[in-house]
Amino acid sequence: MMGLSREYFEGFVRRLHYHRRGDGVADHCTRDAIFIVQQLKRMCGFDPQYSDKYVWIDRDNDNAEADARTARRLDALDDDGRSFGGWEKVYFEEYWEYVCAHFTRESAETFIKRKGHDYDELRIWVDCQVYCPEYNAIVDGILDGKIVFKEAGDA
Repeated sequence: MMGLSREYFEGFVRRLHYHRRGDGVADHCTRDAIFIVQQLKRMCGFDPQYSDKYVWIDRDNDNAEADARTARRLDALDDDGRSFGGWEKVYFEEYWEYVCAHFTRESAETFIKRKGHDYDELRIWVDCQVYCPEYNAIVDGILDGKIVFKEAGDA
């Protein structure tokens, strides 16, 4: 856990202002932005009539996914969805799953740099907090100077 210093807090306030009241607002295409880190997930086992996305899986080799060359060869042999040796055609759909939320894009980017190796493919999704009065009250309190940094022991 990082320690919160006055310098860090002041930088955070500058970044927050940029994204909520400054030039960054135009980049988000939404009001009251929050930056959500999401990871791409794959749900397997679909019937081919419900998905056209598939991979070839080698059931004899720890469910390894076929490389592009092997997949092309298996596709050329496949005419009825049957298995070949240990290879099985597995249909899937992809979706984006919530990982964590951040007040600023920079914080979300830092998370991805530090922890990206622990996840599948990651992206930053900008969502709208317009109907979240508690969240917005905290942001407004920081930006209006009502929530301030205090050193431990300050009165």
